[in-house]
Amino acid sequence: MREFLFLRHGQTDWNLAHRIQGQIKDVPLNQTGIKQSEDAAALLLRYPLDLIVSSTLDRAAMTARIIAVQTGSPLIFDARLIERNWGVAEGMAVAEFANIDPETFFTSDGRQDWVDETRQPKGAETREELAERASIALFDLLSRHEDKRLLLVTHGAWLRALVYRLTGEDRDSANAIPYRAYENPEGWHVEPLMS
Repeated sequence: MREFLFLRHGQTDWNLAHRIQGQIKDVPLNQTGIKQSEDAAALLLRYPLDLIVSSTLDRAAMTARIIAVQTGSPLIFDARLIERNWGVAEGMAVAEFANIDPETFFTSDGRQDWVDETRQPKGAETREELAERASIALFDLLSRHEDKRLLLVTHGAWLRALVYRLTGEDRDSANAIPYRAYENPEGWHVEPLMS
C-alpha cells in the first residue's frame, strides 16, 4: 500500500487579498502562515517523516523549512511541485477580473477548466496539464523513495488537481493542514491528519 502526506503552504498576505500567486516566487508567509506552519510541524511530530519534498516557491519553501527544523526531517526541493501557471492572471486580485476585457484576457480556443468549467486565462496551464504534471512528480517520488514516509509541501491548485486525479474528488486544501493520502484495493483516499 502506497501512502504519502501533504500540505499546502501557510498563509500569505496575497491569500488574504485574494491575489493569484501562481508561479510568482517571492511571496513570503505572513505571521499567521508562520504560526500555521509551526502548528503543522507540532502535529507532524506524531508521524515520523523520512523526507520532506517542497516546491521551490518561497511560501512553500518557508513552510517546509519550519517543519524540517521542528521535526528534524531531511528536506529537498523539487520544482515539479510549484503552483499552477496562471498566465496573464498571475499577480492579479480576483476583484480585478470584473474590469478585464474577456477577449484579450481569455484564450479564444474555447478551453475550459475540467472542474469548474471557467475559461482559461491566456498562457495559463490547464488543470488537466497540472494534474498530469503533479501525478508524474508524485509517482516518480514514490518510486524513488519506496517505503519512505514523504511529506509534500506544495500549493492549493497543485493539490486540488492531484487529489482530483487520484480520487475523483474536487477538494480544496486549507493553508498548512496536513493530510494523508493512501492507496488500498478500492483506490486512493485522502484524510486530514488527526491531532
